[in-house]
Amino acid sequence: MTGTAVAATAITMASTTACAAEPVSSAECSLSGNPDGRGKGMRLLKCYLANDREGHFVTAGEAMSAQGQIWSCASCGCRLVLHAGTFSDPAWFEHDTLAVSRDVLMNCAHLDPEVKAEARHRKLRNMLNGLDATVMTLSWYCAWCGDHYHGLKHCYRCQTGIYSIEEVNWQRNYCCSIR
Repeated sequence: MTGTAVAATAITMASTTACAAEPVSSAECSLSGNPDGRGKGMRLLKCYLANDREGHFVTAGEAMSAQGQIWSCASCGCRLVLHAGTFSDPAWFEHDTLAVSRDVLMNCAHLDPEVKAEARHRKLRNMLNGLDATVMTLSWYCAWCGDHYHGLKHCYRCQTGIYSIEEVNWQRNYCCSIR
């Protein structure tokens, strides 16, 4: 296999691997891919800073010289896996998404911004779908002059609408009170 073929195979493998540290496309990873609530399938950015066991900050480059340590994310506190860098990419940390719940990863600073935006849009759509449809009021009662009228909230006798209430409220409160 030639060097070009090896590189092409590596690129193909990286693009088909779910949720590499820098995802190829948003269609490859989904937030609901794991029924047990774990973070499998979450897209996270590469981390270059972590905490060691004592809570000290360590860069990925420094961590390469201290193998065998346990590293944790400075943002969410979950376990990180150290990856050796290449000539074009320095060493970096990756979240262990299989050992962490989805909720913890959703609050991590290293979560892909597209994932956060998708979650916000989904939450907003759910909120909007739960709202009642607005009903336009066309029947009014002017409490100032006592007229009942229809249409826009504007009493023709008073030439204003500030003293007008909905006809339904007038019936409920003034006319037909049920006790």
